[in-house]
Amino acid sequence: MSYRSAGESHGAALTVILEGIPRGLLLDVAQVDRQLKRRQGGA
Repeated sequence: MSYRSAGESHGAALTVILEGIPRGLLLDVAQVDRQLKRRQGGA
């Protein structure tokens, strides 16, 4: 897997391109949001 990102880490948006992810992979958006929120506190 590789990724490219663009934007400001503390700005309004960050764009990420992921490569090498299996086609059809399902993501649990709620779980991703929970983890992002948890990390906002510095955890």
